[in-house]
Amino acid sequence: MMIFSFFIFFYIILASSMNRKKTSFFLKHDNHDTSKYSFCTICLENYQDDEFIMVLFCEHNFHYECVSIWLDINNSCPICKKDLEVPITLYEDKELQM
Repeated sequence: MMIFSFFIFFYIILASSMNRKKTSFFLKHDNHDTSKYSFCTICLENYQDDEFIMVLFCEHNFHYECVSIWLDINNSCPICKKDLEVPITLYEDKELQM
């Protein structure tokens, strides 16, 4: 239970740190269909169970640790360079609807 709580807390921190970028996170498990998420295209290592994987709006995916420094500096995908910044008005509208 303690480990699960830690992962939830960590996930919330990750999500809030990237709240203006078009990204999503998931924790890889054996039972998820992760066939299209087999390896990180930055470090080229296979994803292991219980690792955080970041999937960008353009559907490129990475280890969170591998891509987080890039996204702190840039607003684009490291592979296709697609813009990941959410317009402020769109972000605010989405928050109001929640």
